[in-house]
Amino acid sequence: MNNDQIQMLRTKCASVQLLLSESSPLNGSFEGGSEVSLRTDGSIFPHVAKHEEWNFGETRFIQQACVEGEYHLIDVGANVGLYSRQALINYPNIKSASCFEPSPDNVEHLKRNLKAIPAASVFDFALGTSDGELTFYIDEINGGNFSFNENAVTGRKHHVIKAPVRRITEKLLDECMGQLATDRRLIWKSDTQGLDEVLMSELPLRFWQRVDLAVFEGWRIPKPTFDTNAFRAVLDSFDHIYLIRNRGKGLEPIDASSCIEYLSATDRKWGDIYMSRRELH
Repeated sequence: MNNDQIQMLRTKCASVQLLLSESSPLNGSFEGGSEVSLRTDGSIFPHVAKHEEWNFGETRFIQQACVEGEYHLIDVGANVGLYSRQALINYPNIKSASCFEPSPDNVEHLKRNLKAIPAASVFDFALGTSDGELTFYIDEINGGNFSFNENAVTGRKHHVIKAPVRRITEKLLDECMGQLATDRRLIWKSDTQGLDEVLMSELPLRFWQRVDLAVFEGWRIPKPTFDTNAFRAVLDSFDHIYLIRNRGKGLEPIDASSCIEYLSATDRKWGDIYMSRRELH
């Protein structure tokens, strides 16, 4: 799809069912697998319409880190499900996934994109530090920039809704994963626009000992306070920590102190953080 066609769809439609080529890593061998459901935003939609993938090159780290046995993926801030869908389609040892997403608009597309994958479960609430409802900020241009952190939409056109939240605990995650994750190692992926450190520090180290690969977006914006010592312990529980400052530019090995220092800045730069039990390249 060329740029003119992308812009025309963005102008005319609020959402679209995009037909995928056979070579697309989002194209699955299941009913409806040749289509993906998207909101026609100004960020995710143009990329998928043009490239028919969603940062697929970086999912190679799954293959490097998770080489033995069966895995269950925990996708926190699943958006419309592109990460989980690509992972489940392309990496046979990922047998199941639990996807958490509080935005009603995103959940509609998330369910469509995963409906033919029985091992994928969708939960229409966010994970946080308490149960209830919180103000949820929705960027009106960038469909990937939805957050409970108001700083995520500073200076950007946005609107707000109330969205459901459940307190993150190992018990809750186990209940949501159910029998799907029995005897399976875990992969953690979170993208919550500046709240990942908060969530990760809430979980005990015994949970993280079950995880072979964890990836989250480290966005340098003001964030709520969290237990820095607990977060450091999570980082230290992995053998390798890496930073990707620019997608496609390679991995930069870092230690826990460097990671925390990087994440503490507020210049709105970002990088993906990978934590692995195996060396990545």
